[in-house]
Amino acid sequence: MKTTVYFGRVRSDFFFKGIKGAKQYVKGQWVAGDLRHVMGRRVFMADGFFLNPQRFDKMKVSSMAS
Repeated sequence: MKTTVYFGRVRSDFFFKGIKGAKQYVKGQWVAGDLRHVMGRRVFMADGFFLNPQRFDKMKVSSMAS
């Protein structure tokens, strides 16, 4: 079975506060996550948060066989 992991590069520094806590993201940092569709919108699921894909300037995909 293949697992697809998405990596997004943070466009500019931001602090995200959600139900599961808070997280600081720094410009240029690569964040591993998953692209999903939630209520008709495309979101980037990372660290337990639903982040707006626009917060990332570059995306790369990595497929791993598990």
